[in-house]
Amino acid sequence: PDINASEFDFVVELGGGEGGAAREMRFGLGAIKGVGGKAVSAIVESRTKDGSFSSLFDFCDRVDLSAVNRGTIEALVCAGAFDRTGAMRKALFDTIDSSISTGQSAQMDRRSGQMNMFGGEPEAAASTDVTPDPSLGEWSEAEMLAREKAVLGFYITRHPLASQEKLLEACATASTVDLAKYDEGTTVIVGGIVSSLRTVIPRKGRNAGKRMGIVTLEDLKGRIEAVVFSDKLPKYQADLVPDAVLFFEGKVDRKREEPSLHVTRVVTAANAVKELAKALLIDLAQNGPIEELVGLLRESPGECRVYLNVATGQDLCAQIECHPSFSVSCTPELLSSIVKLLGGGAVHVLGPTQRPMTIASDTVPQSPAAVAV
Repeated sequence: PDINASEFDFVVELGGGEGGAAREMRFGLGAIKGVGGKAVSAIVESRTKDGSFSSLFDFCDRVDLSAVNRGTIEALVCAGAFDRTGAMRKALFDTIDSSISTGQSAQMDRRSGQMNMFGGEPEAAASTDVTPDPSLGEWSEAEMLAREKAVLGFYITRHPLASQEKLLEACATASTVDLAKYDEGTTVIVGGIVSSLRTVIPRKGRNAGKRMGIVTLEDLKGRIEAVVFSDKLPKYQADLVPDAVLFFEGKVDRKREEPSLHVTRVVTAANAVKELAKALLIDLAQNGPIEELVGLLRESPGECRVYLNVATGQDLCAQIECHPSFSVSCTPELLSSIVKLLGGGAVHVLGPTQRPMTIASDTVPQSPAAVAV
């Protein structure tokens, strides 16, 4: 959505394709939750009369604020409608109150006919321009996308799982659309983002009278329902929140038309590498810091096997399987330390799919709050 181009409804526009014939769909402001017809009419009227809005302050100075309230402006900012004015969404959001206050004062002055001594705009409007402060930074991608989805109903800037694609490839053994290919009872791991959670208490069956969770899990290909039974729900319920990126291990249920998953384990994105990694591959130069590396490996014992890819010269490389006593737990601390020692691109993790995921300084798993999208 664009505050300077969108109408109430979706509109088909000519895009920038060859000969200008490509068609694009312009998002309608009326499709944003909290933005009604009266507000859109006021926005379009002001835009038609006086041209495009240059800023949020300019918007609040010109649009009828009796028709466009704070909630409407919040929704517009979160939807990205002001993105093309050049300010970041968090900075815009933080100046909504001051922009509205200044705009209301300017509009009251104009209605009462109070002008400054030069006969121009009222002093309140001329001297109190509210400029968003870019130094305040932007919302995290997770927060920005969550706010966007809350007002649009879906993600439009990008899918939050796009940044987790490599993690999904390494740790998920099946996608949501793959479940239809598996036999009843096959154990798989599916990764994705939680779209919704509802709890039910069945009246019949082995779980009669016991609360169970029904999770809608979405990945980059589709969505499924994952059933968390009463014996697992208390353990994992704190992780089953909307927009959390999780991995569900469980058995395929083919009893209904659409396959689902009976969950036996839930793993957060932050813990996925630690809990699901099968092997740690480390690229080591011929004269690499082996003693320092050994020390790091010894500090994090676990069950993940370690392999060294050692350059031997003449563009050859030997892969060495370390003794089982060197098996490690792939904690964020260990991965960060090895990346710091050897540099980005030297550390690779093999998950259940046996697809290597390269660990760089900016992809080391962190706390759930840092990884959630």
